Amino acid sequence: MIAPRHSGATNIDGSCPFVAASSGDGWWWPEGLIPEPDQFADFAADIQLPGLPSTASLNVTCGTWYSLWVNGVLLSHGPPREVPPWQYYDSVDLTAALQAGMNQIRIRAYHLGVDTQFHAACMAGLMVAGEVAGTGWRIDPGNRKFWRAEKSPAFLRGAPR
Repeated sequence: MIAPRHSGATNIDGSCPFVAASSGDGWWWPEGLIPEPDQFADFAADIQLPGLPSTASLNVTCGTWYSLWVNGVLLSHGPPREVPPWQYYDSVDLTAALQAGMNQIRIRAYHLGVDTQFHAACMAGLMVAGEVAGTGWRIDPGNRKFWRAEKSPAFLRGAPR
């Protein structure tokens, strides 16, 4: 089931509410991983919720593309193609996929790293921001304290295109 999503745009310099609302520092990539062409990175967050959320959304963007899973269910794949200086992002409704207790959010981001007729090379990175809220509580799923990041072991770099 693909969740309803809406797209928006942010200026690459970060001058937009999407960046301002995030507890993170904007773009990030796994620590110590030097961005190279044809590279995948896995991002994971385990978030404990005190109850069912009344609202839950996540804004997601990255350099080339991402896939987003919540509790093992694929919810989104994107973002839409960017046109510099604008970076587009998806707002994904997570409400139906979250449950009271522990929840797993996983994002696999891909960095193409070269120009093609469909994609302009850009920096490797992921940006997330959002809000999960219920009666009397609120959690910022964009806060990096929840996240782990690593080079994806699922893919080999340098395979012929």
